Amino acid sequence: VRIRVKPVIHTSPKQSLVLQEGDSAELSCHVQAGSPPPKLRWRKLLGPLPSGEEAIEGSLLKLETVSRYDMGKYACEADNGFGNSPVTSLVRVEVEYGPSVTLTKSEDSRTEMKISCIVDSNPPSKVSWLKDGVLINPENMSIV
Repeated sequence: VRIRVKPVIHTSPKQSLVLQEGDSAELSCHVQAGSPPPKLRWRKLLGPLPSGEEAIEGSLLKLETVSRYDMGKYACEADNGFGNSPVTSLVRVEVEYGPSVTLTKSEDSRTEMKISCIVDSNPPSKVSWLKDGVLINPENMSIV
């Protein structure tokens, strides 16, 4: 007689990890219980792993030189045939990075010109507008 026991796993870090762009890290998954011993695999929710693979087998996931695109939730899955779906533990990876700025403007005009600034950063950047070195009051942005 073989008795199946539902896997119990825990991940390290426990829930979230904050990295700077360019850092490396390891996510690990440990089996605390389960019979037969479960197989472990890592995958990223909503997309492939940074390596391009859908999933990798094993208890360790190495993240080398992370970028903003590696941000997201990573799942360790343990499967030993107990139940219809594997037991899952999630780790949220947050990647902090400096601002990148994209400016666009309408055609030059003596009467009106529209300038927009798109800033991508994590954490979000504070954006200020200056004209001739003087801070523009946000309430008067359309009257410059």
